[in-house]
Amino acid sequence: MKFASKDTRERAVAAYKSGQYTQADVARMFGVHYKTIQNWLKADAEGREQTPRPKGHLKRILNPEDLKKIDEIITENPSTTINQLMEQIGKICTPEVYGRALKELGYTYKKNLKGRRTGTGRYQKAERRVEGMEQDCT
Repeated sequence: MKFASKDTRERAVAAYKSGQYTQADVARMFGVHYKTIQNWLKADAEGREQTPRPKGHLKRILNPEDLKKIDEIITENPSTTINQLMEQIGKICTPEVYGRALKELGYTYKKNLKGRRTGTGRYQKAERRVEGMEQDCT
């Protein structure tokens, strides 16, 4: 069972409160761990709502306008570093956020001639790189 609905939680609490079943019995009947039943009983005793908590992801740090601005910056200067992007965009967060944004925009990191990632590397659109590889293969 992924998430128990409010109705399922209330029925489990009512089954235990009827006195006919133990917490372990109720847990087996509803297919949950006995600790889950204890949590539901505690919430009921405290008068808290028996609804599941909302699930999902955090709000995006970089909105579509920021992505557009990043694309413009990289198009103008492919050797821009992630730290420079952070300064120009004005949203300070982890470098991974900007790395994912670049990946989402289709950019790959161009290594130098020795195959190392350096500060002098450039970003390029992945489509361009793939097109060039296809020409070499044919």
